[in-house]
Amino acid sequence: MKFFHLKDLINKISEENILDYIQVLNCLKSVYNNDIKLIDVINNFKEFIEFLPSHIHIYIMEERNIIIGSGTLVIERNFIKDYNIGHIEDIQLNSKFDNLYYNKKIISFLKNKAGLLKCQKIVI
Repeated sequence: MKFFHLKDLINKISEENILDYIQVLNCLKSVYNNDIKLIDVINNFKEFIEFLPSHIHIYIMEERNIIIGSGTLVIERNFIKDYNIGHIEDIQLNSKFDNLYYNKKIISFLKNKAGLLKCQKIVI
């Protein structure tokens, strides 16, 4: 099982990979409901990822070249108390792998990343 930062993959990602990722997102919330909308989402995907602010980190989890799920870590700087707060959001799984084991793996990975990014608090 591997985790990848989506921004690191953006220049290597194929249309098929984008479609796989969008299908994972579609399991949680309707991202598209017709072919025209799907084409629009695919065409705008790379630009959307490239221009994400630096405090938003989207990771995908892959196993045997299959996208299993993803999660987002948002880093909030608390300048009054001088520390970072990590917000774990948008945990999504491919419906074929929707079980507690993979949910725990994604959350555990994001918690570890938050620690590496000097977060003293983590909000799930």
